[in-house]
This record gives sequence, C-alpha cells and structure tokens, in this order.
Amino acid sequence: MSLSLVTLNIERNKHWERVLPFLARVSPDVICIQEIFADEVEKIERLGYTSLFGHVALWEKDAQDRSSLASEGVALFSKLPMEHAEVYHYFRSEHPERAQSGAKSAEDRRAMTDHPVVVGAVRAAGELYTVATTHFTSSSRGSCTPYQERDLVNLLTYLNRYQSLILAGDLNIPRSSHKLYDRLCALYTDQVPRDIRSSIDLDYHKAGKDPKERPALSRLMVDHIFTSPHYRVTEISQKCGLSDHCAFVATIEKIKR
Repeated sequence: MSLSLVTLNIERNKHWERVLPFLARVSPDVICIQEIFADEVEKIERLGYTSLFGHVALWEKDAQDRSSLASEGVALFSKLPMEHAEVYHYFRSEHPERAQSGAKSAEDRRAMTDHPVVVGAVRAAGELYTVATTHFTSSSRGSCTPYQERDLVNLLTYLNRYQSLILAGDLNIPRSSHKLYDRLCALYTDQVPRDIRSSIDLDYHKAGKDPKERPALSRLMVDHIFTSPHYRVTEISQKCGLSDHCAFVATIEKIKR
C-alpha cells in the first residue's frame, strides 16, 4: 500500500477554477497547499478531507478593498485519519497584525510574516507516513539570505524529532544554485526528477510575461518533495496550468526495515 500526495502553491484565491477540479480528479490521500486563505480551507475539505492550517501573513482578499484582510498560510489535508498533527512556527514575526501589502522592503515583510511548518502523520495499510509542508522564507531572485539561513536551522532542528519524514512545499530554495539546498540534501533525498528544470508556471506567474525574467524563471526549481531514507517515490509527475507554480503528484511507499 502506498500514499498518494499532491503539493501546490495556489497563489491565494486567484486560481480556484482550475485548482479544485484538478484536486477532485486526482483525489490524493494527502494534499500540501501553500498560500491558502484560512477561510477558504473548506473548499478543499468538501472534497472529503480533514485539514490542519498554519498562519503565515495577512493579505487583502480583494486588492481594491483594504478591509478584506484575511489570514493566509499553509495547510495539510488528508483523507486518512491523522494520528499526529502539529503546527510549529520556526519564525514568529513582530507585527503579524499588519498586512503584507504595506511592506516596503524585505525587512518590512520579515516583520509581518510568520513561518510555520504543518506536520501530520497518517497510516496507510498499517504503515505510518509523516508529512510536513511549509512555505519557506523567500528571497530576491533565489539568493541566499541570513534570514533563510537562520530559519532553516530552526526548521531542521524541529524536523529532526521525526525519524521518518516527507517534506513537501514551496521551499524558496532553488535546486543546485542555493547553498541551503545542499544542507537539505545532506539529510533528505530530492525526489523531483532532474529533467524537470522549473516549478514556475510562466503562463500564470506575474513575472512570466517579462522577456527579461523568463529565462531565470524557466530554471527556477523551488517546489520540492524531499524524503528521509524510510521512503521511496515510485511515481512522480509535474502538473502545470493550475497556478503561478506547478503541482507535483507523487506516489510514495514506506520501506520496510
């Protein structure tokens, strides 16, 4: 018995008309979602899932209406009962009550943005699968920042308590061009095939129409599925045309030891 999993950054409320039919059709056991409004979690729950949500920041649901502030974050959905569920913030902001639209600099965004990891353990055919998802600290053009370095230390220190782990999400750590990627690979296996070069959907990303930005975006792999040695991925595919990021669909088996 294996576990089916989807991970996708849905870019808040911009793409539901494509995201929901896709999730209903694939119907995985577990879904890892980044950039979802807390009050819209129920849209996916209605497909037969229970959920766990972690707050990241406040955003306007309507860009023209400053009063439409809502909590945006990451969520883990499961069709299987969760035997363990936890939200851990590896970074807490100074001003979580302020909206992201008011940020004028990276320092401003830092002061308004929490960073949680959402962890759930589910059992399939007697085997326990522990899945974690996060929307990791962002940086400009995929560079490595001191904020990211500090946050990764905190995140990995927390995740170390889990003997076996599947880590999926928008990690904002580009494959092979970011020194923190090597730190992740020292602990976990990158399960996304090397011939998939980018996880950005150029048709929906806000910078995708800019000819100057397209070459870099076409090489930007920031969405990942990492696993500890306790798991093998027997099948994985990328699905674009959903959001500004592409989804990954994976089938994962627990290795019996």
